[in-house]
Amino acid sequence: MKYFGEDKVFTANEVHKKATELSGDRYRPTVKCPDLLDAFSRDGRNVSAKSIGNQLMKDLGRVSGDYSIVLAHKNPKTCHSYKLVRRVKPEPG
Repeated sequence: MKYFGEDKVFTANEVHKKATELSGDRYRPTVKCPDLLDAFSRDGRNVSAKSIGNQLMKDLGRVSGDYSIVLAHKNPKTCHSYKLVRRVKPEPG
């Protein structure tokens, strides 16, 4: 949510670019979004847009906090796109 916003469409490739984006100087680069990289990295292994896309597909509909990931556009020939949507809470009574 904090990197892509509510109802904004994104692809696995955009997540990969954001997760692996570096800051700092060329002698001591650091990852700008280490928490995003950690969320998709398995045991410190390298991540790819494909592995991120696979994980996003597994997480479709899964609720975290007030949000869930939904498929915004399905295109098996190129790439799928996703978005975060706020889960609607039922009215009391």
